[in-house]
Amino acid sequence: MVAFSSSDVTLLIFVLCVLSSVNGYTGDGFISSLGDVNGDKSLDIVTLTYTSRDASFSVNLGLWNADKSFYDIKEVLKFNDWSKGVITSSYLADFDSDGKLDLLLTSRLLESRDSTELSAQVLWGNGTNFSLPSYSFSSLWCSEYLVADVNGDEVADVIAKECNGSLKVWISNVKMRNFTESAIKEYVDCLSLDTPISSDSALAFVDINQDLMADIVVINRNGTSQSLSVFLRLTDGSWQCCPMPAIQSYLTPRPSFTDFDADGTMDIMLPVCSSSNCLDANVLIMFNAMSSPQDCPTFETLNISLSHVVGEELGVRFASILIFPSVSELSIPTWIRTGDYNLDTYPDVLMVAMVMSSNKYQAFLLENTDCSTSYNCGRGRTLKQVNIKKVNPEGGDVKLALFHNIDDDGDWDILLNVVSDNTQKVEIQIIQNTLNSDANFLSVDVMTAACVRPPNCDKDVGYGVSQLGATVEFSTTGSYGRKIRSTSGQISKSGSFSCSLPYVIFGLSRSSTFIEHLTVGIPYVKEKGRSTKTRSSIIPNSHLYIIPQPSDDPDNWRNVLLVNPSNKVLYTLIVFVNTCVVFGVIVGLLQWREKRQDEREKRQEAHKFHFDAM
Repeated sequence: MVAFSSSDVTLLIFVLCVLSSVNGYTGDGFISSLGDVNGDKSLDIVTLTYTSRDASFSVNLGLWNADKSFYDIKEVLKFNDWSKGVITSSYLADFDSDGKLDLLLTSRLLESRDSTELSAQVLWGNGTNFSLPSYSFSSLWCSEYLVADVNGDEVADVIAKECNGSLKVWISNVKMRNFTESAIKEYVDCLSLDTPISSDSALAFVDINQDLMADIVVINRNGTSQSLSVFLRLTDGSWQCCPMPAIQSYLTPRPSFTDFDADGTMDIMLPVCSSSNCLDANVLIMFNAMSSPQDCPTFETLNISLSHVVGEELGVRFASILIFPSVSELSIPTWIRTGDYNLDTYPDVLMVAMVMSSNKYQAFLLENTDCSTSYNCGRGRTLKQVNIKKVNPEGGDVKLALFHNIDDDGDWDILLNVVSDNTQKVEIQIIQNTLNSDANFLSVDVMTAACVRPPNCDKDVGYGVSQLGATVEFSTTGSYGRKIRSTSGQISKSGSFSCSLPYVIFGLSRSSTFIEHLTVGIPYVKEKGRSTKTRSSIIPNSHLYIIPQPSDDPDNWRNVLLVNPSNKVLYTLIVFVNTCVVFGVIVGLLQWREKRQDEREKRQEAHKFHFDAM
């Protein structure tokens, strides 16, 4: 197990579990998607592996085993000849509304080496694995895809660009277990007209204008700049198209959405660079400055130099992360992962970049901290490196780094994919957060309503699956009367190695008061529009499951609250027990002393001369 402590904020390594190479199997595999597959409320993983012995690709499912504190990894699907196709991504979502996660796979056709064509298929989930035969999409895709509820029926649909140049949407047919292909203009007309989609575009399904309904964000390459467009979902089901100023970057950035300055609005974080070799790696923060949910959003930008944050002597740059050296067609895009690792209300950053001095990839944990200078500072916030040098192995590359709440204790742990230089074996390392700051948290998981509609679901689906594009915001009063507020989106990203988490965790710092207001919104619901619910007086250090059924009647939504006691409860119990022991000892001594005095008085009374008796 790997842990990081509060004394020096350094990650101390000892690997929890590493699978050995068996029959050419390359270790644990690359983590490509996350989700609770078997409904045990623990996060499972899907991994991709490449076997050099027979040049085959495998898709594997890793179910969390609490007894072993690691994943039981088993093969799901195998491609025996990678020269015909390379698996490029996987994504977990419920496409048939049975309350069990299905697996969307894309593979790149390699008949021509410069081909950008992707074939896609869905493997249907049964709660423990994925079954064949699968559903195969008839069209080839030439862009990243977006999984979102487009038509408001609470079931996952898919948006992607066909290779003939048109943007399409595939609407899920629950009963038939297939998809109906439609032109995107039938659902989002301005997306089709105003926004060209390239092969390396990035799409997201997240609430930008704070009306608690998920919108669509598209970032698209246009030469040396990137175009950003926001498509706001309105309460009547229509869309408002909002083109944004171009982003100057050679790198097509994968956006991350977080409330960086904890002001209750959704900000955008992007990895950018202004040179073709990306030697000037920067983190671009777009602070949301919109004044009304009815208006197109406006942003205030801040460029933070990554080299300045981690130290100029290192020199870092963004580079395409090659997964398997012998398969140049498959790489991991540059992602910024966000999570409040120290639970101080402000989300921190985890990312992978190449260190120029060693030409190796390293994981960088950057703390969101306050600042007062003008350089690298915006809205009083900036990034500062947390020392995690010991996490980055000397004989290997860190290719993927993710936040993950392993112990379900509210503390963000870290999952790493590390490739050994000598064996090229892929290892999964778990870095456990042991800060023990006793800061409080709130974990929220918004489920789908569709999974509880019989006869679609079995009785053993638990709470169902997590809702795509749900929005959660809270406000409360912290220590010294400081107002704490924040917002977060659930499962906002799709595409290659996006690894969106199916829940949100808010840090509450050391405030132990009840959370005053928590508001949850789900994406647009057909014939209903906006569906939200506000709860008050929520206990901190708890896990809240929201089951929005019926979706059009928030007053009857089901809430399940699981409380995780803080260390203060244990300390209070220890003090109480010690106090009782001390009082017990004092009472015992006083009683013993009183008993001795009574015995002494009795003896003295017995030895007295009784004149009356004479």
